[in-house]
Amino acid sequence: MKTILFFILGFFISYSSYSQFNFGSQFTLYAQIRAQALMKDLEEALPANVKYSKNAFTDGTVYYVSGKRSGLKLNYSFLYHNVSIIQNGDTLLLAPDPAITYVRIGKDFYLHNGDHTYLKMVSYKDNEEVKLIASQYLTINKYNNTAMTGYGSYQYTRHKDKIHSYYDSINSPFFYQNEIVAANKKIFYYLLNNNDEVFTANKAGFIRAFPKYSMQIEGYLLQMARQGLRIKFYKKADVLKLYDFCIGLRSTNI
Repeated sequence: MKTILFFILGFFISYSSYSQFNFGSQFTLYAQIRAQALMKDLEEALPANVKYSKNAFTDGTVYYVSGKRSGLKLNYSFLYHNVSIIQNGDTLLLAPDPAITYVRIGKDFYLHNGDHTYLKMVSYKDNEEVKLIASQYLTINKYNNTAMTGYGSYQYTRHKDKIHSYYDSINSPFFYQNEIVAANKKIFYYLLNNNDEVFTANKAGFIRAFPKYSMQIEGYLLQMARQGLRIKFYKKADVLKLYDFCIGLRSTNI
């Protein structure tokens, strides 16, 4: 499966403003080392319910193209946009392997993206040509503590099913004493067809994913808007509602 999305990590560190210039391989290596060190500090500091999809590692299965399966203790890492495993008592990222097709963590399934990231399969059936998937990740920013008045040493908030925010100070050389980290958990929805084409889950994306039913989709969205129930494409329930409507059109061959 070809790469369809890219991992986004919006952290700011001291060298980032100079990244547009080429200082040679030595600087590139230095930047990579600093980025890895920052990620390690964040991984140690962020609580489990912020950096992982589940509070504890769960029984899961890794599925391969050959039909092989491997049972492991797994969790989805929002920080790395990847699957974490417990192996010999250590927490590691699932090793890159193009032969992996998807992963099950508890009752959740994640599609291997091809670039060592994973996308959650929100709604799908084996016989359906279009599946609803989600990209989930953290964006990391740092702020001066005085600019975040009202936030204590720990706050965890939820906003419209789209962003979960965590604010805290971190003991790391990448943050000054008066700075705090803001970790925002973001979820964006997409439609994936059997040709590995991906469409953003919005009005245009649904019409492109279900081109035979463009008029019905337009009519449904207009009807919902007139009823004061306008579809919000950042809300899982709303996106699922429209997705189920489209799948229903296919099943009845309208």
